[in-house]
Amino acid sequence: MVEPEDIAASAELRPVAAVAAEFRAAWAGARDPQTADPDLLPVRLARAAADVLGADGAGISFYEDDFRVPLGASDEMTTLAERLQFTQGQGPCLDAARTQRLSVSDADDLQRGWPEFTEELFTLTPFRAIIALPLMVTDKATGALDLFIVDPARIREVSLSDAYLVTQQVSDVLNVAQALADPEAESTDGMTPAWLNTSTAHDRTYVWVAIGMLMTKFRLTSSDALALLRAHAYGHGETVDHTSAELVAGRLDVAGLQP
Repeated sequence: MVEPEDIAASAELRPVAAVAAEFRAAWAGARDPQTADPDLLPVRLARAAADVLGADGAGISFYEDDFRVPLGASDEMTTLAERLQFTQGQGPCLDAARTQRLSVSDADDLQRGWPEFTEELFTLTPFRAIIALPLMVTDKATGALDLFIVDPARIREVSLSDAYLVTQQVSDVLNVAQALADPEAESTDGMTPAWLNTSTAHDRTYVWVAIGMLMTKFRLTSSDALALLRAHAYGHGETVDHTSAELVAGRLDVAGLQP
């Protein structure tokens, strides 16, 4: 079993500012024609996290009560690994989001803790170790940043201090993105972030969540899921925000968006 203390003791401790600057640079460099759309922000954040932390893949997920979906992943193989967790309803990212506790799992830990998920993970992907860190997505919903590693021995090379800092950066960027969705909103108590008090801000979260739902249901990439969501919205004279909210609320059947 891999203990978090083993990783912390073996990893180099770097200045907070240096890690934050490296992540911001990686996030800016993760933009390409396939992911330039603002609604694919979680994909770019996942790519930056994998790059900075030296993981073979990274994914960002959303968890609220019994509702859980992937928000974005660094590449197609990681997208598949994330979908497997949500299809099986088990895995380290779900536990990290639900309990708000770090999960560090090598191959043996994965097989003991989540056997059904692990069987498919080992069959369909090269990943053999996962580090899952809890993530605050909104004031009411949590999530996780998953780091996927091919060689289990390399799990000790990941700096948990850096990973925690990157997780905070991811959370901050998502919060800012929602605040920008309604920049004129004002805080009601002088302390609560303004975006938490607006329907516009919550609509932005619905788009990310709806993309994750379609990724899981139809085995799509993030960009393809967004394209499907937009096509349905356009065809019905709706905004993507409205269509996403209807989908998340269950008023729109996922099957009705069949590609």
